[in-house]
Amino acid sequence: MAEFLRNWIITVTAAATLAAIATALIPEGNVKKASSLVLGLVLMLAVISPVKRLTGEDVGRLTEEFMVEMEESAAFNFAGEEMMTEIIEQELRTYILDKADSLGADIRVQGFEFQTLEGGVSVPVKVYLSGQLTPALSAVIEQDLGIGKDSQICS
Repeated sequence: MAEFLRNWIITVTAAATLAAIATALIPEGNVKKASSLVLGLVLMLAVISPVKRLTGEDVGRLTEEFMVEMEESAAFNFAGEEMMTEIIEQELRTYILDKADSLGADIRVQGFEFQTLEGGVSVPVKVYLSGQLTPALSAVIEQDLGIGKDSQICS
């Protein structure tokens, strides 16, 4: 498909360039009007000519290539979202542990649950902890991270 598009773009660009040069060289008047019409038709033919050369097999192949590219793009986007969630989880873990240390709480972060919002943004909705969750640390997690006390699970 990329080769097909490349050739088509080269053909259209070449036709447009030649038409522009020819139009610039033709003197004003009726001849220029007529040649502009002819050159416009030639340019239009260059734009639509690849379509008439397509066979059913070509359309099937192009459709298949397009679907493969779309699947690869979707897989890449999913991997990017997954990586972003891992980064967010690591940052949250570090933040909670730093706050726990500054508040004198002995706590370990076991994991998080995330909710994916519209637009693919992942936000933490639940945190799993072990150790001693102090009221002060619980308040910090609720205020700073938006994870309510009911969603702070400590074992």
